[in-house]
Amino acid sequence: MDPGAFLCVDLLLAPMESTNRLVPASAMGMLWLQTHFDDEHWDELSRGLVALSPSCSESLIADALEAGLKVNRIPSFAQAALPQIEQRQQQS
Repeated sequence: MDPGAFLCVDLLLAPMESTNRLVPASAMGMLWLQTHFDDEHWDELSRGLVALSPSCSESLIADALEAGLKVNRIPSFAQAALPQIEQRQQQS
């Protein structure tokens, strides 16, 4: 897979045990998530802290792709990137 493909992703799903962690990866991805989740979940969504069941993940992916978003489920990349994302979030 082309490494440049990671630069144009709107949503990233990272497997975490029996769930998938949802990480917004672009402004478009973040804005799209606002239309799909209640306001009370927005803080967790914006920080990539939401875990979805596999069936919810599949439904969300289908909706996002239909809306024209770019979605990636890349376990090795996602698992490597999440600690860096969490570290940046703790610093801010």
